[in-house]
Amino acid sequence: LAQKGGATWSHVQIADRADAIHTTKVGMAEADLVMGCDPIVAALPATLSVMRAGRTHLALNTHHTPTAAAMSQPDWHYPGAQCDHVLTDALGHDADAIARLDTVALAEKLLGDAIYANPMMLGFAWQKGWVPLSLQALTRAIELNAVQVERNLLAFAWGRHAAHDPANLARRLMPAQPVRWFPRAGQGEGRGGETLDALVAHRKAYLTAYQSAAYAAHYEGWVRRVEAAEAPLGSQRLSRAVAQQLFRLMAIKDEYEVARLLSSADFQQQLAGQFEGDWRMVFHLAPPALGEAPGASEGQPAGQRPTKRAFGPAWMPLLQGLAWARRVRNTWLDPLRFSRTRREELAMLHAYEALLQHLCDGLSADTLASACELAEAAEAIKGFGAVRQAHAAHVLARWREAQCAWQSRP
Repeated sequence: LAQKGGATWSHVQIADRADAIHTTKVGMAEADLVMGCDPIVAALPATLSVMRAGRTHLALNTHHTPTAAAMSQPDWHYPGAQCDHVLTDALGHDADAIARLDTVALAEKLLGDAIYANPMMLGFAWQKGWVPLSLQALTRAIELNAVQVERNLLAFAWGRHAAHDPANLARRLMPAQPVRWFPRAGQGEGRGGETLDALVAHRKAYLTAYQSAAYAAHYEGWVRRVEAAEAPLGSQRLSRAVAQQLFRLMAIKDEYEVARLLSSADFQQQLAGQFEGDWRMVFHLAPPALGEAPGASEGQPAGQRPTKRAFGPAWMPLLQGLAWARRVRNTWLDPLRFSRTRREELAMLHAYEALLQHLCDGLSADTLASACELAEAAEAIKGFGAVRQAHAAHVLARWREAQCAWQSRP
């Protein structure tokens, strides 16, 4: 199990008599069954050490849950294929020794909560014949635990069903497939068949809700300007890059946007459908306006991050008011415009627009490839706080160097 505090291993030993068990942990290469609820933890040396080809069976949850590395490494990708390769090698490439199932997705789909992934995994492994206990014993254990008994038993049963007839289960869970229209090749479609016009329209709608129709029109104006400059070259790569990256720099998740998302009707409906009974919501946030340490504006040490603070339900009216006030973002009425974070975000946006000005003015067949690379470089600006600042500084230096070279061309 991968918990927030780090990886967790539970060692379970089964015997007919208590005196037959001499240790509290499964010994090296002595595991008969490993239930890997997280592929990364399952592939760690501590887990591999108890496995042995020809003896160990592995029930593996294939769901990809990001680790903390995703927060500090923008290009991090889940090493699912690498984990699977390591586990397959450890078990001697025996196809019958490994059974895979995305229990998290299945639990969310069937029971509405990923917390039931673990009893589902137990049922999956039991149906495979890898748990040497009777059905009555396991059922009684779940009942004696006296926590969500009916739901845990149902999760266990669904795990059994997944092992017994996976094809039938997959058919039952398969969503209806709507008919989709894709333009023919050569009509300017991108990945997934989305045209430039569709890409711009989707992001323009988001920016309208993000701030205003005028803000969204400013975004579209830049895209269309780049599109016009690129059209004589018979390409749309630069236009698509600008449509994607300019949007990212304009739709910063600042205090106003966080407030809008948390107070939106869609989010409230989602919560109402997911939770029931007596519950309350607490927001753990680190607003730059409150989270910057004293003296931050005078040179806060690089890498220092603000501490998150808890905001209870009583703060919801303030969030709603902040969401309404998003229309004054970056105007003289904006009380948050003087924060260091806001100034840096605006500086990056203005730098990108200045870059686009240079690219449009000197765009040609010879410079198109380098122009696209410069416009796409904004993809590296990811994360929040100190992480974002480090990546932004690197990209900004690259843009400045490119603009100097652009101006010095004959």
